[in-house]
Amino acid sequence: VDIPSTTVCVGGTVTLTATASNGTGTVTYQWQESTNNTSWTDITGQTTTTLNVSTATAGVKYYRVVVTASGSGCGSANSASSTVTVVAKPTVTVDIPSTTVCVGGTVTLTATASNGTGTVTYQWQESTNNTSWTDIAGQTTTTLNVSTATAGVKYYRVVVTASGSGCGSANSSSSTITVVAKPTVSVDIPSTTVCIGGTVTLTATASNGTGTVTYQWQESTNNTSWTDITGQTTTTLNVSTATAGVKYYRVVVTASGSGCGSANSSSSTVTVVAKPAVAVDIPSTTVCVGGTVTLTATASNGTGTVTYQWQESTNNTSWTDIAGQTTTTLNVSTATAGVKYYRVVVTASGSGCGSVNSSSSTITVVAKPTVSVDIP
Repeated sequence: VDIPSTTVCVGGTVTLTATASNGTGTVTYQWQESTNNTSWTDITGQTTTTLNVSTATAGVKYYRVVVTASGSGCGSANSASSTVTVVAKPTVTVDIPSTTVCVGGTVTLTATASNGTGTVTYQWQESTNNTSWTDIAGQTTTTLNVSTATAGVKYYRVVVTASGSGCGSANSSSSTITVVAKPTVSVDIPSTTVCIGGTVTLTATASNGTGTVTYQWQESTNNTSWTDITGQTTTTLNVSTATAGVKYYRVVVTASGSGCGSANSSSSTVTVVAKPAVAVDIPSTTVCVGGTVTLTATASNGTGTVTYQWQESTNNTSWTDIAGQTTTTLNVSTATAGVKYYRVVVTASGSGCGSVNSSSSTITVVAKPTVSVDIP
C-alpha cells in the first residue's frame, strides 16, 4: 500500500492505493480496517485497488488490503498496514482577551495553537471596529508586541493555518487593547490665604491613566524642593495652619498600568497669617461740649473682607453697637457732658480669622467754661 501512515484533519483526504505483483489468474482486492492493528474487519464494498479513507471522525485506524490471485497455489496475501490518524481542525487562543495601558505601555499577545497537523503558520491581524481585519505586516510568529504609541482602541487576533489535509485556518477570538493617555492631576485651590487655625482642604482630581491610582501629597517651603507628607495618601489634604507663613503643596498621582507612571499637580500656595488686630489712635481725651473727637481704627493681619463696627459703653463693660458706624473712623458725639467709652470691633472674613476688639478709648465731655466778675 502506497501510504504506510499519515495524519490529516477531520474532513481531509486520504487515498490508499494497492499495487499487487506476482501471482496468476484473477486478482481480487478486499480492504480491511482495524482499531488495534490486530483484529481486522472487511470494509463493505471496498474491493478495488484504491480506498478513500473516511476522515469524518477524529481518531486512529489501521488499514490493509488482502489481495487474492485465483491461480493454482496462489492464495491470498495481506499488505502491511497503513496507520491513518485523523485529528481535529486547528484552534488557536490568545492569552490576553482585553487590557488597558497608557501610551508607551507594553502589551505582548501570545497565541497558543492546538490540533491540526502539518506546518503551522501564524498571521496577526488588527481592526478598528472588530469586524474588518487587516494583516499586520511581518507579524507571523506566536507573539505580537502591540503598538501603544497612540491613544485609542484597537482589536487584535491571530489566524493560524495548518498545512495538513482538511485543516485549513482558524481565527482566534479578538483581544481588545485600549491605550489611554498618561495620568494627569489637578488641585482645586491654586492659592489661598487664611488665618492661623483656619481651614484649607485641597482636593486632587486625577484623569487618564489606568490600573490602581495612588496619591501622595507633598509640601515645600520654596516651591522647588519637595517632601512627602507622611500618611497623606488620599484625594484630599487638610493643610496644617497652626503657624503663620507660606508653604506650597502638590500631589503626586501614580497609575499602576503599564506605561502610566506618575504625574505631579501644579503647586498650591497656602499663606497663613496672624489673626486680625486693631488699634484706635486716641486712647483717651477730654473735650468741652460741642468739641470734636474723631477716633480712627487701624487694622492689621487677618485676610478676606475686613468690616468695622464701633461700639460705646457707659461703664467700659457692657457694649452697644453704634448704628451706622461701620467705617474706620468715628466722629464721637459731644453734645452732652459725661464720660463714655468707645471701641471698634474688626472682623476679617478669612477662614480662622474671626473678630477682635480694640482697646477702649475714654472720652470725657465737660461743660464749657464760665466766668464771673466780683466787682459790684
